[in-house]
Amino acid sequence: MAKICDFCGQKIGLLSHHLDFEDGLMGEKCLIKYKMGTKHSIAPGAKEYAKCHTVQSFKDFVSDGDSFKDIQQNFLTDKEKDKLVKKEKLEAQRGELRPNKWYLLFSLVCIFLGTSLILITPISNIVIKQMTRTALHTTVNRTSKSKASFNFKKVKSIDTISVVKGFFNQARVIGIISIPAIKLKLPIYQGINNVNLVKGAGTMKPNQKMGKRNYTLAGHHMTNPNILFSPLQNIKTGNTIYLINKSKKVYSYRVTTKKIISKYQTSYIKDVGQKKMITLITCASGKPGEARRIMVRGILN
Repeated sequence: MAKICDFCGQKIGLLSHHLDFEDGLMGEKCLIKYKMGTKHSIAPGAKEYAKCHTVQSFKDFVSDGDSFKDIQQNFLTDKEKDKLVKKEKLEAQRGELRPNKWYLLFSLVCIFLGTSLILITPISNIVIKQMTRTALHTTVNRTSKSKASFNFKKVKSIDTISVVKGFFNQARVIGIISIPAIKLKLPIYQGINNVNLVKGAGTMKPNQKMGKRNYTLAGHHMTNPNILFSPLQNIKTGNTIYLINKSKKVYSYRVTTKKIISKYQTSYIKDVGQKKMITLITCASGKPGEARRIMVRGILN
């Protein structure tokens, strides 16, 4: 006949631990519930307690919110007390040495984010360089079929998302700008949308033609001094700017002016009668929110 737990009324398995009280039994599940044992063993002192107490007396005891651990010391032999004290000390030492799992998780997340932030900029710069090189080796098109944007207010600083978009966007190159003196060579795109400016220079007005009137280009100034329009900070009057179109015709301009202007001084991109010139615009630094601009102007040779 199967044994029944007098605390929960469930059957006690043949191989399960149980406690013999004066007038009943406690099964394995209740042993664990009332902290008088585990699946593998009975707590020290539990047997001694059960031998001299009834089922009802223990129920009354735990109904007041007490647990067997509160009185366990009273039913231990000297040997069991020493063993229990050593065990508690060992567990306490392990607890001190073992970091909290949430603290550990938080630390790992912080390390990951910190490492990511450190690596994002160098990786983005490498991708930008590669996109520029790739674009320079593509076929130059006379015009781009994609809708061009000339809205200065929509131009944003380069971030990871814009770099990713630029990588997957195959905008058509309409020309090349080269300034050997500062080692600048970039593809030219129609318009100044954020995708174009991630990998080259963009025209600032619709229907611009190389060698005609004021040909204006804009580009980003990065913290890396060697990519996009960053090298413009080193340009000097007398340097030569070259533009190359689809037919590989080369237009050369001699730099006559370099100055720092406000971002609101947009008059520099307007045509000046029939004068044949070029105007390059970029931020005065690679700092976010930079309000000043570097303006470079040259005349057609």
